[in-house]
Amino acid sequence: MKRIFFIAIALMLVFGLTASANAVSYNFTSLDYPGSVYTEAYGISGVDIVGFYRDADGISHGFFYDGITWTAINYPGATGTYATGISGGNIVGWYYHNPTYK
Repeated sequence: MKRIFFIAIALMLVFGLTASANAVSYNFTSLDYPGSVYTEAYGISGVDIVGFYRDADGISHGFFYDGITWTAINYPGATGTYATGISGGNIVGWYYHNPTYK
């Protein structure tokens, strides 16, 4: 009886260790806001993506990308805008205002 038990355990180990792994492939796409020096994506909903980018002067701007068109998001009077999330067409984020910064 013990012998059958050990054989059964050995077979389970052999079959368990030789199980084939399924390879998963992914497609990667670079996101670079046109003319920016730096881009970060923070939120995604379906095909819509939001985040921020820095221009050549170092100013941060929020962006909305629908897979085709890039749209800048700038809070009026702010010296930096960051879009951090999107849900149901609503974009959330934050901004800062530093009058001594360009």
